[in-house]
Amino acid sequence: MRTAVSNVIDLLFPRFCLLCGSAVFEEYEKFLCLGCFSDLPLSMHSDPLENPMSKTLWGRCEFIMAQSLLNYQRHSIYADLFKEIKYRGRKDLAFYMGSLLGRKMKHELKQLHGSVLMPVPLARRKFWMRGYNQAEIIANGIAKSTGIPINRNQLTRSVHRKSQTEKSRVERWLNIQSVYRCSKLPERVKNVILVDDVMTTGATIESCVRALNEENNVGITILTLGFTQKA
Repeated sequence: MRTAVSNVIDLLFPRFCLLCGSAVFEEYEKFLCLGCFSDLPLSMHSDPLENPMSKTLWGRCEFIMAQSLLNYQRHSIYADLFKEIKYRGRKDLAFYMGSLLGRKMKHELKQLHGSVLMPVPLARRKFWMRGYNQAEIIANGIAKSTGIPINRNQLTRSVHRKSQTEKSRVERWLNIQSVYRCSKLPERVKNVILVDDVMTTGATIESCVRALNEENNVGITILTLGFTQKA
């Protein structure tokens, strides 16, 4: 139920849907109007091992499950959400979307004992230019919803490589090899939940899993906000 204070705040500082631009008034309409929120292209599947995202990684690396919150289509209006997070400094949106993902996956994640969230790291140059790692902010949101702690420092990116955006699957795989390193995790860590913003070909995730497996024997789960499903 809205209060008089809420009404005054919305009058003085009006809020607008990030996608359609219409005014939002209800407290639950944080970034999107109810219409745009209802039409989010959700990609959560009932079976976290038998879904398009998991199948992209079959035979390439071992993992317990893989899920994304949304289907990502580059030219869709909903792609603007990812642009807001990645290029326009909307850390608040990244945190909010991460919390949604955490709530959707809370039951499954509670079955993984000794878990830590591990955001896919950015190259230092990109971090310096952007000022934050969007995967870490998403992980913060998941942590808020699930209570799972975050390990920010042991998975590292050693070198900067050119953007993956315009590369083919093979080019992405070659570009990302030997980029990531992970030191020995504490004994209490039995499961690592890798977190990223978008998975396309899976080259980045595959490289991170390989880095984790070099020094550790842990179960690995993969969570992303978006997954680009090929037609």
